[in-house]
Amino acid sequence: MATLLREIKAKIINLEYEVIPHNTTSQVMVKGNLVKEIFYVNKKGIVKQYDSELPFTVKLDTPDLTPDLTLIAQGEIEHISHRLSADGHQVEQQYIISITLFPKEKFITRSQHFLIRSVDQLDDSEHIKKITLPEDKAKANGQYKENEIIPIPNFTFLIEQKVHSLRQDMEETLRSEIKEKVHKDLENKLRIEIENKLYEELEDKIRREFGNNIENQLNKRFALLEKEKQLSELKEKHEQTIKWQELRRKSAQQKLYGYHIKG
Repeated sequence: MATLLREIKAKIINLEYEVIPHNTTSQVMVKGNLVKEIFYVNKKGIVKQYDSELPFTVKLDTPDLTPDLTLIAQGEIEHISHRLSADGHQVEQQYIISITLFPKEKFITRSQHFLIRSVDQLDDSEHIKKITLPEDKAKANGQYKENEIIPIPNFTFLIEQKVHSLRQDMEETLRSEIKEKVHKDLENKLRIEIENKLYEELEDKIRREFGNNIENQLNKRFALLEKEKQLSELKEKHEQTIKWQELRRKSAQQKLYGYHIKG
């Protein structure tokens, strides 16, 4: 039982081929073994290694190759993906492999990609488990389910198409981000302009109201000062009038008693 799948390593060994001639075209049957090394962590926290060999057989269409040619077969692992089951007892794997054939006599190559799906039962024994079983015996012992091998036509084209699709998505995302940024910049610019305009209007309004208030206050102040000046002048005139009246009264009394006032 595995709690964590650390890594899977794989390689192709023991490649053999057989040319199958037809009336219109030729096919080459290629057999080999897919060697797998599965590293996982068991429930005790110990890293374990599970090794197995998976026999496989694939066919390649080779219209330019004839049975009399001596071929060289090469196999490469292009991609590995895996998924651990919920109970930790099984690991499902997918391998994309490339098989390439080329004759020694002339420069012609034929390459084909295949998808191999496989399931392994993980053994939690203390020793390293290694199996090298024929395909039918492995199925009978339950080491893995029936393997599925799917030819992938135009694999390079599919990769280029995927890359092109990803590039388009990235460009669209970038355009959206730029558009959003430009929209935000315009929105911020418009907001700043509106705020500045409102500030100007508010300042103008305050300036006008403040100026009017000052003018009104000054007018009131001037009116009050003018009124106070008038009252002061009236008071001064009133005091002078009282003073002259008092002088005239005293002068009249002095004349009455025989005093003569010169001047």
